[in-house]
Amino acid sequence: MEQRQRNGSIRLSDWLRRPGVLEKRNNRELLTRGMTIQPHDSANNQLTPEAKHFLFRNANHYGADLKAIDIHRARDHGLASYNDYRVWCGQERAIHWEDLYASIPRASVEQLARWYGTVDDVELAVAGALETHHPGATVGPTFLCILLEQFRRTRTGDRFFFENGVEHGFDASQLRELRKASIARLLCDNTAGLARMQHNAFFLPDAKNAPVPCMELPAVLLEPWRERQ
Repeated sequence: MEQRQRNGSIRLSDWLRRPGVLEKRNNRELLTRGMTIQPHDSANNQLTPEAKHFLFRNANHYGADLKAIDIHRARDHGLASYNDYRVWCGQERAIHWEDLYASIPRASVEQLARWYGTVDDVELAVAGALETHHPGATVGPTFLCILLEQFRRTRTGDRFFFENGVEHGFDASQLRELRKASIARLLCDNTAGLARMQHNAFFLPDAKNAPVPCMELPAVLLEPWRERQ
């Protein structure tokens, strides 16, 4: 409700790959509002049990383990090791287990040493998730390096992206409208019953990001695209 108080919950494993949950009653409204006002768990090196024990379950009580799937997929595709990615990201190659102490907590390194024969055997999906988080991020330095490089390639590799400084076909008035677009207004315009939203929907509401009526959020006007004789 717009009072923004918790009134229920659903399990990920009950509805994974079953988008029909959005069409039940006013669930689209409730779930959209819930995702934008409820804080998620602090990022850590543990997977939620919904992904660790019950992923992809249907009628069965047991599901799959997402981390085990990630490890198997990496081996099937010949993905480089964690140590190789460390080097690719500009870090020193780890020779001894102790070389990982600067990026992974000692207790986690000691566990890795029990499970793997050498530092070079450790998978990226395993050790990358154990790294101490980079300041201001929810991942460690190796995952951060990979994510930033992927976003850079995705953006700069699209020659039609209108922010890339190349000829894009939009005039000044059209660009002004495009830059008004926000996830907050997108959610408002596509969620029946949703009446209020904070300007930055990716951040929790607070004094500087208070929910406002949807109609107060900037909207993209299509008038600049009207064809005229």
